[in-house]
Amino acid sequence: MKQGDGAGLVTFDKEVKSFIRAGSRPSQVRRILEVLHETKPGADTKVADVLHAVAEKVPKRGMIVLISDLFDIPKDIIEALHHFDFRGHELVVVHMLVKRS
Repeated sequence: MKQGDGAGLVTFDKEVKSFIRAGSRPSQVRRILEVLHETKPGADTKVADVLHAVAEKVPKRGMIVLISDLFDIPKDIIEALHHFDFRGHELVVVHMLVKRS
């Protein structure tokens, strides 16, 4: 943020729950942290559907960091990830697995 780079946030389960457009104001980090703090685990996810929707909403080229369990049909997820590539975004995927009790 000190270099003027913007940061945004999308949280989702079967649909987008919150969408904060990328911005570089000093208050942006606070907004992102507040939303992350308030976010509760949701239902099952529809990763591919949400990724396609988000790819259309992100207006300009940037770096997308996806942190997800990626529980969806692998072929559909790959197609959705290609949507970001097609729109010129760089993509980092962090695949999280949580041990269930």
